[in-house]
Amino acid sequence: MNPSLKGYSLEEIAENFLVSRGYEILERRKTVVKNNTPIAEIDIVAKKDNELYAIEVKSGRISITDIRQTYTNAVLVNAKPLIIGRGFSDKASEETAKILNVEVLILDEYLSFISLEELSASVDQSFINILSNIFSFDITRVNSKDLEVIKVLAMSKNFSDAAEKLNMSKRELSNIIKDFRNRRVLTYTRTFNTIRLQANIIYNMLSLYRLLKNNLG
Repeated sequence: MNPSLKGYSLEEIAENFLVSRGYEILERRKTVVKNNTPIAEIDIVAKKDNELYAIEVKSGRISITDIRQTYTNAVLVNAKPLIIGRGFSDKASEETAKILNVEVLILDEYLSFISLEELSASVDQSFINILSNIFSFDITRVNSKDLEVIKVLAMSKNFSDAAEKLNMSKRELSNIIKDFRNRRVLTYTRTFNTIRLQANIIYNMLSLYRLLKNNLG
């Protein structure tokens, strides 16, 4: 590995590798849940050219098991399978990738030429993109009923906790989140942590607005 890359996690390097190739990172460590049971975790979910990709990141060389896992996880979320690693462990794993149509990106090719400055610039841009997404909500569309839900989302530990506090099923809460997204009440809904973060920002902004309004009114 390029010595200048020490201190960066494999996930950071892989994400910036993808960004440099035109992929948009949508989710990280996505848990796949079926019938309320977690059955798999996908390292990265990304989009490129209107195609959804389920991506696995491997620190070493890619084995047949890695290829099969990538393929299976992609099927679960109806996405294209893609794996990032440092080459194939053997010829059999390479042939399996071809048979299952699993796209493979070799990380060593990236690490051999990228500089610390290039990686830092890419990380900075990714951070800017995240902030832009977080603050892209339309606060004028938040009504009093929305605010009740947003407050609970901001103060809950996870999705199940929020649904319980709101006295509704997780499916009902999912539909509310979907409605929020459609109305741009919430725009950064990749994981519950990102939902909670944006809900905290919105709730605090509205609380501050009410406080200022009362003091100036």
